[in-house]
Amino acid sequence: MNIPDRYNGIATLNHWITALLVTAMWVLGRAASEAPDAAEDYIIGIHIALGFFVLWFVLWRIGYRVATRASRAQVPNTLQRTAARWMHRLLLLLLLTLVL
Repeated sequence: MNIPDRYNGIATLNHWITALLVTAMWVLGRAASEAPDAAEDYIIGIHIALGFFVLWFVLWRIGYRVATRASRAQVPNTLQRTAARWMHRLLLLLLLTLVL
């Protein structure tokens, strides 16, 4: 079985889009908490709308991983490989939980 040592382009793009979305959500949340009342409502509206997009994007990521049978972490140690697999699952679950 030939296992690549890198993720494919779509998986890499999924990673960076998620990183940008999480950063944007964090910045919007911080900005809303420090904004005047009128601006706070506007920023929260954007934050909520972006949150729905994050929800659908995380569901897309999970579907993509399942459909493409994502490659395993390239580490010789079984414990590290298992930890990496579970950490990835926990991070995706955390993203879903934060959005809901």
